[in-house]
This record gives sequence, structure tokens and C-alpha cells, in this order.
Amino acid sequence: MMKEITVVMPVYKVEKYVSECLDSIINQTFDCFECIIIDDCSPDNSMCLIEEKLAGYKGNISFRIVRNERNEGVSAARNKGIELSRGGYLFFIDSDDMLYENCLEKLWEETKRYPGVDLVQGDSYSEGMENKNSDLQRYTEGRIRINKLFLDSKITSTPVNRLIRKEVLIENAIYFRTGILFEDFLWCYFLYKKVEMFASVNSFTYFYRRSNPFSTMNRAKTDFDKPAKDFIFILTVFNEHMEQELYAENICFILNKLMPVVYNAAAIGVTRESNDAIDKFKRNLIRKHCREFRPMEVLYELNLFYPFSLLLNWGIYRHHILYKYANLIKLYYKIWGRWYL
Repeated sequence: MMKEITVVMPVYKVEKYVSECLDSIINQTFDCFECIIIDDCSPDNSMCLIEEKLAGYKGNISFRIVRNERNEGVSAARNKGIELSRGGYLFFIDSDDMLYENCLEKLWEETKRYPGVDLVQGDSYSEGMENKNSDLQRYTEGRIRINKLFLDSKITSTPVNRLIRKEVLIENAIYFRTGILFEDFLWCYFLYKKVEMFASVNSFTYFYRRSNPFSTMNRAKTDFDKPAKDFIFILTVFNEHMEQELYAENICFILNKLMPVVYNAAAIGVTRESNDAIDKFKRNLIRKHCREFRPMEVLYELNLFYPFSLLLNWGIYRHHILYKYANLIKLYYKIWGRWYL
């Protein structure tokens, strides 16, 4: 039987969590899907646990195991999943997370309610966090409106917990960049430039595990050097591909992502090379905005230079004052309109 959805699950160093993850896939109330499990040369017992569980499986889900000859990373694994997929929609899952049992059913219902929808997103429950359902409207149409939702951080920058129409990825060559951290962030940035129809399921469908010590976010808490370099690379790409229709949203998006990079680099420590890359990006940005006489951006960017950057040590200043100031930038451009741009 033709499968409607392809679930892509890369596997690497998750033996502590992968059985629960696989159980959550097997126990879905919707079973018209295939699941591609990509063994990225995991050195632990992860694949043995998967094989043991699938050996006794007799259900309707079509499981395929693909083995890499060498460890290539999660980006390459997801790209391989896209290429090998047979379903009209793709669903990515991290193998240390879990699905609510009605996850795929709830998301699939929206593809019937809104035929041709490009992306359907559910809410994620984050382990150890205070969680609440999103307040996104159920359906949004129009590329600019949807991209604005992403840039305003109304839509999370992760590939998991959403159905993505495969044609959108293939036709626009939207693949994960290999060899960098935070590849999700870069991938989402380009994806939401192409989504024309977006639906949201405002209920929890995905359990996001934060306790895995091998996760990128947890590793970055103690070793911020490569994360800093990769994030500056990503922000440089964002700055080069900025759309004028959403200039204010784009620049505030960049500034609000740059600020924690500057703070973490100082708090955790990075090599001189990484620090120089951060400094170069900051200086290029503020020079550009001085030349273009964009005072609102310049005032924000001054906070990223010493001695003003010492204020970033104050959590309230980082998380509230600067983020709220970014909203003032958007209001500033809304008042001046396109004439200023």
C-alpha cells in the first residue's frame, strides 16, 4: 500500500533513549507511513536494540534500515532520508525524542482539511521546561506572512514535529548543510521562504528530550568554540539573503541571535580565531548601519561592544530589555514605511 508519510530517524549514540523513541513510532494511531532508520555508524548498542524490536514487529508500518559506511552526521542522514523517501510528506524525528501516540494522525488530518498544505506543525513538549500550547492560528496562507511568523519566532526553527510536503524541498533544493552545527536553523531559514500554506496543530504531539549529554545544545554549554564559529557563519548567510519586504524582521532576527553568541563566547570562552570571527561580523554590521544611517540598529549593536557588553551579564537585560528593544526597531520601520528602506 502506498505510504502517505515518510518518517526519517537518524541514529547515533542513543542506546539509552532509542527503544522509547521506536515504541512511540510503532504505537502511532495512524499507520499509513514508512519509517527510514539511518544508522550513522553508531558505536553503541543503539542499532541492536532497534533490530531486536523490529524482528517481532507485525504491523502495517514499513520500516527500512539504511546503513552508512562511515559517520556522516545528522545533516547527511536527513538528506539521505529525503532522497530515499516514498511518501508525499516527510516527518523528521530525533532518535532521543518521542512522539505522542496521535502525533501523525493529528498532523495528517490537517493535510485533508487544507489540501496541498506545504507544512503542518505540532507543539513540542520540552523536558524540564514550563510548556504551553502555541497561539498560532490554525491556517496561514502567503509566503511573506508565513516567513514573518518564522522571523518573529512564532514558528520554531527545528525540522522535527512537522509534516513537510516533499515537493517543496525537492523543487527548491532545500537540504541540510553538512559539517556545521545548528544546521536546523539554517535549513528552516530557507524553508520558510518557500512555504505558501502553513497549518498548526495547537496541541502537544512531540516530546523533546533535553537531558541527552550528546546533544548539540548540551555540548555547547561547555565547549562553545565550534558553535560560535558555525553560528557566525549562519548569521552571515542570513545577512546575505535578507529580503527587503521583511527587512525589519530579518535584521531583528539576526541581532537577537547574535546577542547570545556574543554573551556565551565571553562567558564560556572561545579561541582567538572564533573571537575574531565574531568581532568581524559585529564590526561589519555596525559599519554598514552607520553608513546607511540606521540609528535604531546601531544603538542595539553598541550593546555588543565593550564596555557596553558588560551589561549582557545581567540576565534581565539580555532576555527582556534587548529583546523588547528589537520590537521597537520593528515599530520604527512600520512608522517610516518603505520610504525609509
